[in-house]
Parts: sequence; C-alpha cells; structure tokens
Amino acid sequence: MAMLELKCSICGAEAKFRSRNEAIKEGWSWLSIRLGKKRYKAVFCPKHSEDEAMSWLDNHVLNEVKAVI
Repeated sequence: MAMLELKCSICGAEAKFRSRNEAIKEGWSWLSIRLGKKRYKAVFCPKHSEDEAMSWLDNHVLNEVKAVI
C-alpha cells in the first residue's frame, strides 16, 4: 500500500500516513482556493491554527495574482 507523504506549506514539517483519514485524525488539514480556472491547495500540520493556515493561503494566492497583473 502506498503511503501518503505530506509536507506542511508553512513550516515544512513532513509526515507519512497510511490514509488521508489517518492524517486528519493526527490533526493535518487541507485548504484550497479556486480563482478562475486555477486551484491553489495547501497542506498544514497540527502546529498551525485554521486561521493561520487560511491567512497563509490567502497571502500566497494574493502574491501570485499580483505577479501576474
């Protein structure tokens, strides 16, 4: 069985899990934002709050959009 390898988008922490459900039980989370046809995704370890993760993703997407404009 293939392992699910995750890397936190904020701090770079890495972990391996047998399934997505196992990762969720350990506190890992996924967030995504769709902007037009492009989808931005990020993975966050248990060290980061949902607000911190959403703020990071918003800033990351905003910086990419500014680079295009």
